[in-house]
Amino acid sequence: MRTERFQRRLDEEYAAGWRVVRDGETRAVLKRPDYGSAWLHGVIALFTVWFTFGLGNLLYAIYAYLNSPTKLLTEDDCFSDPDPDADALTVLRQRYARGELSDEEFDHRLDRLLGSDLDRRRTGERERTTERNRY
Repeated sequence: MRTERFQRRLDEEYAAGWRVVRDGETRAVLKRPDYGSAWLHGVIALFTVWFTFGLGNLLYAIYAYLNSPTKLLTEDDCFSDPDPDADALTVLRQRYARGELSDEEFDHRLDRLLGSDLDRRRTGERERTTERNRY
């Protein structure tokens, strides 16, 4: 089920002219339809309408649509950017406090984060001990 924040972001993108091409629970592929510039369609019509009966304009419109800009919007894009100076534990606590993480997800991420910090500390201690023993 989509979060309110993700749905609100999709609605904002839709209002800005983007259309959903592929939809999922936590991600969506958006495309801004473009059929080419009116000026270029006019030029193509002026020079080719007698020979192709508008087929040149149709081909140009298809080409422009297929090359329209697309972007991937994920649920994680909907959260505000954390402070770049904050450490991972602070960011995790802030996301939990804002309600972006469930209790289980917070506990899981906290265990992984603290476990990786412990592993790094232990590795660092082993390296320092090894260096001391060398001399």
